[in-house]
Amino acid sequence: MTLWRLPSAGKSLPQRYLWISFLALALSLTCEIPHVERGIDAWFHITGLANLFACVSCLIAAAAMISFVEAITPPNRAALGTRKAAVYIVVALQVTFFVLAQQRHSLDSFSDEGETVVSIGYKAVFALYVGVATLLGTVLFYSGTLYSRGWAKAGLYVLSGGTALGLVYALHRIVALAFLYSDQPTPGGAELTNTLSLLLKSAAVLCIAVGSCLPPMAIAIRTVRDWRSLHQLAPLWRAVTQAVPQVVLPAAIPRRRVRHRLQRRVVEIQDACLALREYVPAAVQDRALSSAQSANSPDPRATAEAGWLATGMLMAASHDPTPGDHPTPGLANQSRDTEMAWLRRVNHAYRTSPFVPAFARAQAAALTDNAGGLSTASDTSATDSAR
Repeated sequence: MTLWRLPSAGKSLPQRYLWISFLALALSLTCEIPHVERGIDAWFHITGLANLFACVSCLIAAAAMISFVEAITPPNRAALGTRKAAVYIVVALQVTFFVLAQQRHSLDSFSDEGETVVSIGYKAVFALYVGVATLLGTVLFYSGTLYSRGWAKAGLYVLSGGTALGLVYALHRIVALAFLYSDQPTPGGAELTNTLSLLLKSAAVLCIAVGSCLPPMAIAIRTVRDWRSLHQLAPLWRAVTQAVPQVVLPAAIPRRRVRHRLQRRVVEIQDACLALREYVPAAVQDRALSSAQSANSPDPRATAEAGWLATGMLMAASHDPTPGDHPTPGLANQSRDTEMAWLRRVNHAYRTSPFVPAFARAQAAALTDNAGGLSTASDTSATDSAR
């Protein structure tokens, strides 16, 4: 997760905070691996140092997560200064309790025996800060769902669930510490307490990781959908732009910018439709629809649209624009999603329907004959006038 988020860390301040949070969380979880924990303690010859690293990293992760939420909400300078001061104070208290602790082997877990005021204070400072941070995170993430939608809203719901589990984790530790401070064993024993604490922490981390992945997954899904639409429209785009190449925009777009390429393809198809309609009388569109309905086409409207467009392509190759009324493109004044669905239908009809080329050839021949007849009559009239 940390490596995956690395490329986006430098793009914006919220993304940087989120990456720092995952980096600190990864370091914290790494320091809790038994082999790593023993290695760190042995390397520095300080018992419990790995646990101190894990706690401080977790505190930094919580602070960075709150900074991420605050960065995407209206700024509050006073709250920002208070939060930074709280982080410094909590880290200082953690280090102080660690230095004062006599039995550091008990700092990383709960024990019904051997707990001291210092070790309880060490755990309590950590639990209190995590509790406050996760409470703020839960409130802010949940409030963000009121102004979001789609995958972003789902991601905020999962994130708020993760921070809520983090709050339960912190409260569980605080209750366990209260039992230990009063010299009472924790309910179920220390082993059950430690197991439950680990499960709550793992569930919270998992929810936060999944929740942060949902908005990027939405972008990935949208990119795949745009890529499919881009290639689905390729046959229709090639046909219309070959007939009227002047509609193709000259500036190149990088291949990785799929959405921009799709938008340009749609614009160029729109412009080509407007250009081709000048070569076709409006009556051809009506004949195309009635003929498609008579031929029992699966999608008469899209087939009719493809029919008069194909007629325009044939006419544009060797004829001048025709006077009078012209067809109205079916994609006029539509939303983007409706427009994309419509173009895919027209493209499918253009590629697969045998009606389209047959209709286009017949109409182009009829229009050519009519134009020839009008031209002959016009020449005869001009000759008579000259005489």
